[in-house]
Amino acid sequence: MKTIRRLAFPVATFAIAQTMLGCPTTNTPHDSGPVAVLPDAAVLTDAAVLPDASLDGPLFDAHVGPDANIDPCAAGDIDLLFMIDNSGSMREEQANLISELPRLVRVLSTGDRDGDGVRDFTPARSLHVGFVTSDMGSGDETGVRTCTPGLGDDGLLQSRSRAGAPPCMPTYPSGTLEFLRGGDASVFATTLGCVADLGTAGCGFEQQLEAPLKALTPNRAERWTAEGYSPPRFFDPVAGLPNRLVGHGSGPNASFLRPDSTLAIVLLSDEEDCSVADYSIFGGAGMFMGIPPNLRCNMFSEELSIVYPASRYVDGFIGLRRDPSQLIFSVIAGIPPSTESLAAAGNFAAVLADPGMSPRVDATGTLLEPSCSSANGVAFPPIRMVRVAAGLAARGASVNVSSICNSAYGGSIDAIIRRLSTVPSSCE
Repeated sequence: MKTIRRLAFPVATFAIAQTMLGCPTTNTPHDSGPVAVLPDAAVLTDAAVLPDASLDGPLFDAHVGPDANIDPCAAGDIDLLFMIDNSGSMREEQANLISELPRLVRVLSTGDRDGDGVRDFTPARSLHVGFVTSDMGSGDETGVRTCTPGLGDDGLLQSRSRAGAPPCMPTYPSGTLEFLRGGDASVFATTLGCVADLGTAGCGFEQQLEAPLKALTPNRAERWTAEGYSPPRFFDPVAGLPNRLVGHGSGPNASFLRPDSTLAIVLLSDEEDCSVADYSIFGGAGMFMGIPPNLRCNMFSEELSIVYPASRYVDGFIGLRRDPSQLIFSVIAGIPPSTESLAAAGNFAAVLADPGMSPRVDATGTLLEPSCSSANGVAFPPIRMVRVAAGLAARGASVNVSSICNSAYGGSIDAIIRRLSTVPSSCE
């Protein structure tokens, strides 16, 4: 029988466990035509046995630019998934990220890092970009403030613009947004900005790790998954049980992740991950009685199976690529800016040991002390996200962790670009 290790409340410091868990198919371009988004595969029920999804090349013609004769193995396909926290405190942070998207697209599409007109690396052959939110609903719990029963946005790629005015479309044909070399980078960046504006009406119990995992997970091992890969399963709100439903990688999100692409996952959030196997933590009954909502996800250890262990996400993400060097994992979250150099050096133990990363209850007894702050607001220790980054780095993925409290995110985007521009081609 497991003993519930509940901390005295309120407390000055939480006892947080510090165990760290441990030639592609070439798309042949046609003559000139519009760059467009791909339609998603037919939506299937999570409980169904899903058929293999087609992972063939683009379904739309693409404009052929001056780089059409470049060796297709010199630059590959990039699948870039953003998980954007859409809870109530994220307006300014979303705007910061959106302001960097035009440069990200320009650099990846031209290979020119510094805008001097000289190519610094071979541009990507194609980009798939998608956005998911941190809102995974309140499961089988009802009456949870800011959250709706069920699975919320459920790791589904977002295709709706909340901007509500031109140049944004109300809805895009697919959540898989595709750019092909030679296309109009500025138009594509505008589209990304329209979809990335995800609003702040999402569930306040954010599941920053579970959402992208469900978005990408296929229903079974594929030729492009790691040897021995066993796809995780997900919470069933009808049965009220974890580890029952399949992910969306073979269903509604099937057009996003390609067999031989470089996969980059970017998390943007100002709070700790609360990816749960037991949604009763949201409701506040039983062992959670009397604990303020903003503290619950930090007060119970992973061993109790209330929040999923970090190893679920290390195994789940690393298993999506046969070659771990084809995975990039970037976190923009509440680490103190002073620890960014430690993270860049791969010293995640030192990041976690920083005093700012130790969760402490504030004087009100209802909130945590922030781990960092800026003119845009405050952020809180992203312990679980840093543990996952550390675990992925140990398994061969390329990892970057930076602070959401920076006034702008140019440095974070530069780090992502550096990693994307140096990933070995899967043809090698």
